[in-house]
Amino acid sequence: MIDSAVCRMAVLLLGLLSTATGAQEPARTLHGVGLPQFAHSAALDAHLRLAGATVVDRSYMPFQVVALYVGRDAINVETLADGLSRCRIEIHWLGPPLDAAAAADWWRAEFERALPDPAARLRLGDALTRIASKAGAVQRDSVTAIDYDPDAGLFVSRDGVVAGRFAGLQLSRAVLGIWLGASAEETRDVLTRDRPPSPPTP
Repeated sequence: MIDSAVCRMAVLLLGLLSTATGAQEPARTLHGVGLPQFAHSAALDAHLRLAGATVVDRSYMPFQVVALYVGRDAINVETLADGLSRCRIEIHWLGPPLDAAAAADWWRAEFERALPDPAARLRLGDALTRIASKAGAVQRDSVTAIDYDPDAGLFVSRDGVVAGRFAGLQLSRAVLGIWLGASAEETRDVLTRDRPPSPPTP
């Protein structure tokens, strides 16, 4: 009998090979957004697998598709939320364009929800403002990526281009908490429904 760990490794290698050659088919499609089973993070120089994805509504209209990518190990929700695990969060914007000011307002509201303690927001305020600034304006079909590694820090990318790198565990926890914290329980539960990697369709 073939060892299950060997099987998992073989499947992961197939996925990484297909990512490198651009041969992947979407593992999931939500509101026209195709999400591959495996994604390469240039910021982290790492291949990650799709754990879960969900549609976020705003005023009863689809606003974003959010996807979580993780390493090959089984998900531990606590270590993800605590900033102790490598991950990638992709935000695919479905709504109308947001200029820089409107996008910053969205980030500010999300930070307030994820970080309800005013004192904590005050301590991190400048850094949170810089993150919102680096994320910038968005268009429909824009993609904002948050790549995180406990050692390398947190990277914000816009449409595949790294816009900024940020250090600090408390800051990273605040950002990841938008999707993985206690205030985002419903979104977190969907994103962390772990899926074993499967080979892409040839």
